[in-house]
Amino acid sequence: MAEYIGKYRIEQPLYKNDQERLTFTYRVTDQSGTSYFLKTFNPEYLPKSMFTTVEFSPGADMSQVQAESVLQEIEAVLVDHPHLVRYVDHGKWNPQGRGKDKEAWPYFVTEWVDGILLSDYIDNHRPLSWEQMLGIVNVLASALSCLHERGWAHNDLTPSNVMISPDGDPKSIKLIDLTHTAGFTSDTRPPFYASDLNMFYRAPEHIKSIYNASTDVFSLAAVLYTMATGLAPWQRRGESGMTDMHEEAEVRRRQLKDPLSFPAEIPYAAKVALLNALYRQEDRPSLDDFLHALSNDRHLSSPPLRKGQTKDETAGEESSQTLDADGLPEFCTKLGPGFEAVAGMTDILLTLKRDIIHVYSNIDKARSVYRITLPNGILLWGPKGCGKSFVISKFAEQSGYNYALVHTSDLLVDSEVESSRRLADLFAKAQSHAPAVICFDEIDALTPDRAHDDTPILVNEFLSQLNKCSDRGILVFGTTNRPEMIEPSLLRTGRFDKVIYVPVPDVKSRQALFSLYMKGRRQEQSIDILPLAESTEGYTASDIEAIVNQASILAFYEDKPISGRHLQDAVTSTPSSLSDSEIAHYESLRKRF
Repeated sequence: MAEYIGKYRIEQPLYKNDQERLTFTYRVTDQSGTSYFLKTFNPEYLPKSMFTTVEFSPGADMSQVQAESVLQEIEAVLVDHPHLVRYVDHGKWNPQGRGKDKEAWPYFVTEWVDGILLSDYIDNHRPLSWEQMLGIVNVLASALSCLHERGWAHNDLTPSNVMISPDGDPKSIKLIDLTHTAGFTSDTRPPFYASDLNMFYRAPEHIKSIYNASTDVFSLAAVLYTMATGLAPWQRRGESGMTDMHEEAEVRRRQLKDPLSFPAEIPYAAKVALLNALYRQEDRPSLDDFLHALSNDRHLSSPPLRKGQTKDETAGEESSQTLDADGLPEFCTKLGPGFEAVAGMTDILLTLKRDIIHVYSNIDKARSVYRITLPNGILLWGPKGCGKSFVISKFAEQSGYNYALVHTSDLLVDSEVESSRRLADLFAKAQSHAPAVICFDEIDALTPDRAHDDTPILVNEFLSQLNKCSDRGILVFGTTNRPEMIEPSLLRTGRFDKVIYVPVPDVKSRQALFSLYMKGRRQEQSIDILPLAESTEGYTASDIEAIVNQASILAFYEDKPISGRHLQDAVTSTPSSLSDSEIAHYESLRKRF
């Protein structure tokens, strides 16, 4: 006897979530015999927030839909996009044996999509060409962009939620499952159960209930990595990704410790783009920037710069930088207060003054009398937002040396060989401006561990240029918050001679930071900074700058001087950008570096 859900006849059960008993999916047909995809939900296992009150017809204006309860997913599938499944119908039904007094099960119906899952296509057709992978990613990105423009995140992009034609034509792609699609969330429980999400495609921020366009970029990068390698990032063979919280914690541990490897056919700039999307949270590339980088566009996180154009680094860590006609950073003498503008960091400043500035200021005596070996490179590492790039720029002001800030995007082009040539040109340019300081920001993206790169041409070039560069009047600084990802040979004596940890500011440093950022602002005369410093343990320098700025906004709104109340209110509303586990991770890394 045929079974029906509403007016739809069940032709074939497709998938049941046995672990959570949340969803059941079917291929169904209507009276005309047309096939559709139907998904139904067990209301006993769904939070009430998963239901929203809307009524609509296909193509209706979203702002005008209202009436009976349906799942939020239906609102998303109303979006008219060629690569998102088309909505057909929705309703409620009473499964056999439940009785009329039981809560009805909601269901919705979408078009039936012929083809195979992208996960199956990857298994059957690896290795995929780079051109095909890029085509698939661009199509998926267009579907995500359509959702993002409406304030929605997909939240569950995996190869098992993508349909593609058997011949692998990217134009045939459909993003089929929108069960977890919802409006952007931050620090609030999402309106769906997250326990059935595949942990290998979940951004780390999901643990904090952050679901937005940026976390979708992580998932898209993970899908691309799967197409390239056959496994999701940090996945090991035999692991499904549908596991418990203990196993998810293990995956998060791998993200902090285990480097990723790439096949040789992946362009170098694309490797860097993938690393940026998968490892970074605060400064993960936007969807557009990620696509540009994959397409070997020059920039990774900001538009290309023309000669003489300025770019600003966030959090006040760097003021301006210009590029020459070839797109390489210009060297210039930085004018400014030098170390007087640095709050805290007493030991770091002493090291820079004693071991570098004083030695270079008395170079002949240092060499002939004391036979001092000049340092070639200095690596500053630690949590993001603690002032690594900032203190290097202040070093350039203090020393008076010519200075250039180098971002990964300044060097990477469409081939690693050409990128290596640009790096050699940069060092030649530095030598012509000696004494010169080159600061490589986020150097881990430029010099990853060679053990995971089949053609480490750029890393080898960097090692060659760094060797005895002090003899050419060049001092190299590098900054990173991922020291374990750097090519280990860079950390040997003769390359980065000094490896300096820049920690989260202690209470004395936080007190100095509050005083520094309060300078020049309209404020009351008797503000006690110490209680503020004591209440912001675990806060970075950029966090404290944000607190002072927020306090200024509050005072400006009231047209009053900044007071202790404004500052305390700002502290309350501004959480630390670092979690306790992140701080503990960096403290454990100190034992290794």
